[in-house]
Amino acid sequence: MDRRSIRWRSCWRRPGCTSEAIFSRPTSTPTRCCGPRKASTQSGTRSSGRAITEAGGTQSLASYYSAGYDFIKLDQRLRRHITFASHNLVADKAFCEAHLVLCRNVLIYFSNPLQNRTLALFRDSLVRGGYLCMGLRETQEFAPMAADLLPSMQTCGGTDEKGNHHPGGMMIRPEAIAIGCSKGGFNALKLLLGALDRRLPQTLLVCCHSASGAGVLSGLLASHSALPVVEASERQPARGGTVYVAPGGYHLLLEHDRHFALSVDDPVYFSRPSIDVLFGSAADVYHAALIGVVLTGANRNGADGLAQIRARGGIAVVQTPASAEAAAMPQAALDTAGADHCLPLEQIAPLLNRLCLT
Repeated sequence: MDRRSIRWRSCWRRPGCTSEAIFSRPTSTPTRCCGPRKASTQSGTRSSGRAITEAGGTQSLASYYSAGYDFIKLDQRLRRHITFASHNLVADKAFCEAHLVLCRNVLIYFSNPLQNRTLALFRDSLVRGGYLCMGLRETQEFAPMAADLLPSMQTCGGTDEKGNHHPGGMMIRPEAIAIGCSKGGFNALKLLLGALDRRLPQTLLVCCHSASGAGVLSGLLASHSALPVVEASERQPARGGTVYVAPGGYHLLLEHDRHFALSVDDPVYFSRPSIDVLFGSAADVYHAALIGVVLTGANRNGADGLAQIRARGGIAVVQTPASAEAAAMPQAALDTAGADHCLPLEQIAPLLNRLCLT
């Protein structure tokens, strides 16, 4: 199969042309639409102009859109050359012979079997030499069909969005996992911690808004966890292979020497400890070597912190709202930060085991 799979920010290629024009718009947040990066030099402008001409364009790129502060609007004349049609990725078969398939914010919501089916559908719908362009955060590494595409994976255009990778393409081994939850969190944590591999060397940080004290919560979780569980305390070192629970009434932070600090600053979203505070503090210390996990909960605490983790290059894991006892928290995380992996609760621990041990 001579089909190419590309991690993309935004791209455009005229079907049937041997030359392609590819543009990316660097940003740390999802873009609303495809569009070119504004040229910062005169030579960059000439380069983009040549690419448009070689791809079949008859005018400058600026003739085809108008720009706002954080979006572009394509010229309405282009709509005459576009055919819109609905397609069901779950039930339909190959829909056409496409030169380009764009997929963004789709696979992160699919189970592994459905990811596999969708990737096979994309493969069968591409012409020889066609392009599959996927969002940087689409989850598909654990779908068997991805093996046909991943060997030729490449980055499309230039983006400053950082992923959990070294420049050479090697994954950064996670050093810590930060977990946040509220309503329904105790039951979720019991299942999650009990299914983790006891060989995990990472530090686990837990912030759960619970009616019971953190000391009581730690004791209850310890009887279900594969790893030792303790309540975090001031200036305590954060060691690997241990679960640390944020104490009640205090924000839990991590210093750069990887010792804990407690704060009585104002509550965040009516909560102290705050998931956002813990996530943001951990992201400052671990950068791309951090996994953030948002589970069930009844407010939006954790959404902003998860966005900070992703901005630092870390991995975001969110429980599917449909599988959560309280859907508000995971839904807010998806709406605000997005996710690298959006999974039912029972699939999160196996994912963490794979990410941390392979």
